[in-house]
Amino acid sequence: MADESTKITLEWLQGKNACGEGQQWFKKHFPKGGEIADVLRMVALDEANASWIAWLMQRAKYSGVEWLDNLTVGGSLYLSGTQITSLPDNLTVGGYLYLSGTQITSLPDNLTVGGSLDLSGTQITSLPDNLTVGGSLYLRGTQITSLPDNLTVGGYLDLSGTQITSLPDNLTVGDYLYLSGSKIKKSAVPAHFERKVIV
Repeated sequence: MADESTKITLEWLQGKNACGEGQQWFKKHFPKGGEIADVLRMVALDEANASWIAWLMQRAKYSGVEWLDNLTVGGSLYLSGTQITSLPDNLTVGGYLYLSGTQITSLPDNLTVGGSLDLSGTQITSLPDNLTVGGSLYLRGTQITSLPDNLTVGGYLDLSGTQITSLPDNLTVGDYLYLSGSKIKKSAVPAHFERKVIV
């Protein structure tokens, strides 16, 4: 793992074969280089280039999340495939939050996601109560065994390949429920979901 004070320089980016656009952006915002946490925070706030976050973290072998403290990201946040194991409190993501393939095992109680939340293939075992996801929620292939009270999902809810055996009565899903390969029996699906279930 990289040291918490890893400095990113233009030469470092060139050595990692960063794209020309990324190098130009970096030169403009960090002409003398910058600490990785500062660079990641700036990239996260730049909606046009937020997909660079996972690339930077993977190349730097960096798993720190302090740069996310009290951060509000207007667009999407791409953390898939990174080494992170947790998220800080008070994180707000206006767009999608991509966490697939990370080592994350839980989410903070006050996480807000305006778009979709992708937790596919993670070791997550539970979700916080009162979680609201504006878009779809992807839990395919996770270790999760139950859903929390008052879960609200604006789009799809993908529970394929999970160990979940029942759905809470107060679950709200705006679109289809994907249950293929899950432990949920058709008889355990509340009546108001029957037309939305794909098994």
